[in-house]
Amino acid sequence: MKNVLFIIPTLGNGGAEKSFVSMLGNLNTDKYKVDIFAIRPTGLIADMLPDYVNLIQLPERLVDFKLSIKQSVLKSLKKGDVRGVFNRIMYTYTLWKHHKTNEAEQRAFKYYKKVFEGYFEHYDVAVSYLEKTTNYIVSGLVDADVKIGYYHSDYNKLNLNSGLEKKLTENLDYLVTVSENCADILKESLPEYAGKVRVVENIISRKTLLEQAKEENPFIDSFNGIRIVTAGRVSHEKGPDIAVETCRILKEKGYSVKWHLIGKVDDQTALSLTEKYGLPENIIFEGLLTNPYKFMYNCDIYVQPSRFEGKSIAIEEAKALGIPVVTSAFTTAFSQIDQNKTGLVADAISPEAIAEKIEMLIKDKVLYEEIKRNLETYQSNEDEVLKLEKLFDKEDDLNETN
Repeated sequence: MKNVLFIIPTLGNGGAEKSFVSMLGNLNTDKYKVDIFAIRPTGLIADMLPDYVNLIQLPERLVDFKLSIKQSVLKSLKKGDVRGVFNRIMYTYTLWKHHKTNEAEQRAFKYYKKVFEGYFEHYDVAVSYLEKTTNYIVSGLVDADVKIGYYHSDYNKLNLNSGLEKKLTENLDYLVTVSENCADILKESLPEYAGKVRVVENIISRKTLLEQAKEENPFIDSFNGIRIVTAGRVSHEKGPDIAVETCRILKEKGYSVKWHLIGKVDDQTALSLTEKYGLPENIIFEGLLTNPYKFMYNCDIYVQPSRFEGKSIAIEEAKALGIPVVTSAFTTAFSQIDQNKTGLVADAISPEAIAEKIEMLIKDKVLYEEIKRNLETYQSNEDEVLKLEKLFDKEDDLNETN
């Protein structure tokens, strides 16, 4: 039995985290013993981890480091840890100097990494399940026979410093991404590592989703208009402001719409616009939900107004639940939507373009029903986990994307 370490930034309810749980649920437990290290080990999926995994304890140095800078420095001073004081101050300064961007995270890692030095035991396989810091930890700080890093997003949209990225990930054996489109982008961006790039799609189990979706219908009001759902973090890249603007356009055209935004609110812009346009009855912020699927299953249209995505798990979940999808024209949209067959991709990343496609689905009942019929044949992809297991065992020739 091989010992496998997964490192993940958080156990929140994002797309990567949900795919993480699905992957763990399909992993061969007769072959692999799994430890999980989560930098932020709390969140909605913490209780969804399978019983066979072991969530390992955070090092005391990391717990201290994560405190506010004042508390962290004082704690290090009390312990006589001068190096810890220096690293914490320089980490914060570096993030501030580079405006807390993704490149700032890259540059600050040399101070952050000190809290992990000498902490991890040897593993047969170590996997970072998200880009940036956890990739850097696996590459430089974990002793493992096989090292795997993940990129769940379009690399070009991450605005990373490619020179730093190559240095920080140089010890990874494989760079896993979630779609062929993302793989092509990753190879173009890091050509020296093109031979390491592999595709393992996020696992979607239709059976599991339907079981949760059919628990209850959350829409118990008397509303009989168009019910729209968007699931994902309410943050700039996910386009919640675009959703609000789109709703305003639809309302001005005379459509009765209730749009449910499911996810943690990280960006207040959408809330402000909702008030500005007088849409509090039309835009409902549901917050974080352990079961968004009952909302998706009982809506009329699922909309993804994102500015960019790697491969949207929420779109795949909506398709698996048989709900017609309208999405913005982010880079990888057409890798997920077969135009006019499984949904509609807007002509641009704009409220006007998205409103046009939503209106098309509302008015064209024949098209709407044809899309629903097509989605009845959606195929789950639990066997994607076999590709990951081949990487664990270095038996991956059939999965190369070069």
